[in-house]
Amino acid sequence: YVTACREIVSRLYSDLITVLKIPFQHIRIKTILDPDDEVIVFAPFFGEYRQYAANFDAKIVIVQPNLETFQPDLADLEAKITARTKALIVNTPNNPTGVIYKPQTMEQIGAILEKKQAEFGTDIYLISDEPYRELVYDGNKEDFLTKYYRNTLVGYSFSKSLSLPGERIGYVVVPDEAA
Repeated sequence: YVTACREIVSRLYSDLITVLKIPFQHIRIKTILDPDDEVIVFAPFFGEYRQYAANFDAKIVIVQPNLETFQPDLADLEAKITARTKALIVNTPNNPTGVIYKPQTMEQIGAILEKKQAEFGTDIYLISDEPYRELVYDGNKEDFLTKYYRNTLVGYSFSKSLSLPGERIGYVVVPDEAA
C-alpha cells in the first residue's frame, strides 16, 4: 500500500513550487531523515549543510579530501557510511574550492553508495547541490550526477550562473528511478 500511495501522491504533486531553493533543501532532507541519522559531506563544504542535518536532529559526518587534488577520499567515504547514513551531499563545482569532481570519482561514489545500500538494506540518497554547475572553465564540463547513481536528488539555482544574488530561482530534479 505504501508504494501505491506514494505513486498516486507523486502523480498528483509531481511539480512542487517553493519560494526559495533553501526551503526545498529542508523539505528534501526532512523526508529522508530521522533523529540520529547521518548526512555525509565532503570537506570543505558549504557551512549551511551542517544546519540542514541539525534541524532534524541528524548529524554531519565529514569525509576529508585528498589534499593534492581536493577530490574526495573514497576510502574514507566507504569507511564512514553506516546503517544510519541516509544522504551524501555533493556540491560540484565545490563551494568553496571550485574543484570539479571527476567523472571517475562520481562513478566510484555511485558504486560505493550502491554497495552500502545493499549491505545495510537501506536507501542512501545522493543530494546534488548544483548552484555552480554552469560556472566551469577551460573546457571542463559538469555532468548531471543522476547518470552515476539512481537515488540522486538534484537542486539547482539560477542565482549564481545568472548573477541574481538573492533571487533564489531554481529547480529540483527527482528522477523516476529514485527510491
